[in-house]
Amino acid sequence: MFSIYTNAQNTDKMITKLVNTNLISNLEKIPIGKEIMYGFDNRSDFLSCFSGKPIQVLTLDENTNLVKQNIWRVPIVLKGNNKILFTINIINNKFRIVDIGGVALAKELQFYQNNKKMVLLRLYSNYLDFVSYLETDENINNLKYIPLEASEIFIDKASNHSSQKSFTIDEIKALIK
Repeated sequence: MFSIYTNAQNTDKMITKLVNTNLISNLEKIPIGKEIMYGFDNRSDFLSCFSGKPIQVLTLDENTNLVKQNIWRVPIVLKGNNKILFTINIINNKFRIVDIGGVALAKELQFYQNNKKMVLLRLYSNYLDFVSYLETDENINNLKYIPLEASEIFIDKASNHSSQKSFTIDEIKALIK
């Protein structure tokens, strides 16, 4: 298990290097005059930004098995605040920045950031997001997942679990059936 965790640390370092190396050129893709829509006051803010910790995206496959995707969301930080997210994907065996945006999600993820390795569970078909924290030897199926705001609303409407703060993957599967 140590080698898996070490590999994850190396992956995070490679992604962080990619983002920091290409940070300004990607931020400059934001249309002039639209900076506020992306969480910035002006273009000069770009010069003070840096990469936050990469967050690997998990999902449920067609058989409802929990799987790690080759997708990471990386917060772009300005003055201690998440502004937007870069989406990183593996294309032709190389990490690539494939999208920028997610202003609301970036802000919400900031609330949950700490020194632990965070993962994001995204259920695409239901538009639901959960976060959890991965320790060195934990299995992603054994984690407790905390619903983000839209997921909390869904849970409140779909069940009587509104006071529950975190869910196992089996409890999440039951909620979305």
